[in-house]
Amino acid sequence: MSIKTVSASRWMTTAFVTVLLAGCQSSGNLMVKQTEITALEQCQQVLHNQQTALESVQNRLEDVALLVGENLELQKRLAEAPPPPPVQPRPVVNCPKPPPPPATPPSVLENLLQDKQLIGERERVLLSSVGVEMRARVNTGITVSLLDARNIQLFERNGEEWVRFSVLDRKTEETHELERKRVRYLPGGAKDEGSRRPVVELRLTIGKLTQAVEFALTDRADQANPILLGRNALRDVMIVDVSRSDLAPPVRESNSAAGEAAKP
Repeated sequence: MSIKTVSASRWMTTAFVTVLLAGCQSSGNLMVKQTEITALEQCQQVLHNQQTALESVQNRLEDVALLVGENLELQKRLAEAPPPPPVQPRPVVNCPKPPPPPATPPSVLENLLQDKQLIGERERVLLSSVGVEMRARVNTGITVSLLDARNIQLFERNGEEWVRFSVLDRKTEETHELERKRVRYLPGGAKDEGSRRPVVELRLTIGKLTQAVEFALTDRADQANPILLGRNALRDVMIVDVSRSDLAPPVRESNSAAGEAAKP
């Protein structure tokens, strides 16, 4: 049912009711029941509600038609628009590699280690003159190194004073007898106060380092280490790490070098 049809029906119903009422008022003979009037009013209300619903639907249809039109217009514009330009690939740039960082200069400690032998508080050393390995403890508090020597005897040779003594290999219990020219004397220790200790020179190997070291000969039978290394063996050639031990096992010299070292 269209909106115009509903309006016409509503108008006809209103006119009919008006005519009936007018006839009742004028003649007084035409009588209309109350139930009929109520039915007509209900019919009029239904027609009004239908008209309102139809108007709402019509408004919605108009909105939809407007959206469809806008969508069609947008599609038309997109179809007529020129295609976008193709995307150009980015040029590949080959960046040069950065130069390597400069070499870090060696530290002062590294320079020292390159020139000097690193040793611990206790080391196994080699008396190159007799080829005997002994345990040695480092003591930077003494000036001259000490060597455990037995049967120390002084004698004269060619007008010079020499020393004959024995060195015990505690590992094999083998005794080696040596003769060396006395260099000088050192005062005796607390046990032999008033005496003098003869000092001789022997070749000593620690790690790869072999050098001539002056030793004061003394009886160290009651000491765990037969050799006590003092500052004269360490100065300028060794660095001591007192927190560690056995850092520099001795490297034996070749036979020819050992033979030359054994000569007095």
